[in-house]
Amino acid sequence: MRLLLETVWEEDELLAEIERVKTLISPHLLVKENFFEERFIIIKDKIETARAKIETSLEADPAWENELPESFCLEEGGTIQSTFSAPHTDFPPSNILGAMGNADFSLVLRGETIAFSHMTAVSGARDNGDSRQIAISIAGFLDNTDVIIAFLFVDPDLFEANTTLEVNAYDVQGYLTVLPEGRLSGFTILGFIKGTLSIGDATLGEGGLIEGSFDGVIINREYL
Repeated sequence: MRLLLETVWEEDELLAEIERVKTLISPHLLVKENFFEERFIIIKDKIETARAKIETSLEADPAWENELPESFCLEEGGTIQSTFSAPHTDFPPSNILGAMGNADFSLVLRGETIAFSHMTAVSGARDNGDSRQIAISIAGFLDNTDVIIAFLFVDPDLFEANTTLEVNAYDVQGYLTVLPEGRLSGFTILGFIKGTLSIGDATLGEGGLIEGSFDGVIINREYL
């Protein structure tokens, strides 16, 4: 690590490359400009402070005793399908009972079909910095009181009725999570969702309804 710091980690060169890439992609933004600027500030701060943090750790002469995984590669570890129908609200909803809709949720992880005691759907507008994503969540409740939730966050410029979108981390971001005993404070991401989202009804605002379906695969390295 010390050799890498001496021979590879050149802060000025790295920061110059960050500025070059920023200039290259800034005319083609899909996010708000101030959000874009904030992300680059975070990256530059990490580069500027990394050396001091690493040197502090090295001075403590750390020892790594944990077993390394056999692979760091992501892989397909399951499948997911759902149909849903839910009223449009803010997200997360202030009145969860009034926001609950209907869902059919099929999930297979590690070759095992997950059995849900009941299922529901919630949808609405979610603040994401300066943008308002359309959020769709499908919840499956387990007998042990854990809750598995699939979250889909849709680019609002692409959200319209009778449309099929790719769940690809750009047009639609998809995450599969588990909430132990239904507690938001302890949620864990089980994987990322890759697939397609088909939107039927897409009526936004008070009294609106969001209906559709999605199917895909779960991408991850390891599971519960």
